[in-house]
Amino acid sequence: MEKKSIAQTLRDLEVGGCASFPIEQAGSLRTIIYRDLAVDRCNGKKFTTSHHMQTKSIIVTRVA
Repeated sequence: MEKKSIAQTLRDLEVGGCASFPIEQAGSLRTIIYRDLAVDRCNGKKFTTSHHMQTKSIIVTRVA
């Protein structure tokens, strides 16, 4: 799985949309969601994450 721009990928997600990232980016995902996307979250965007150990990936879903 190739690395991609986390912040821009998450900003582009529509409600119900999902994005997959390598498990190695778990720390970066947490930081970006809570620090870099703070304005987006204040404007109502919400995300959930799900770890998939078999595929070594993290799925981020925009829920609002």
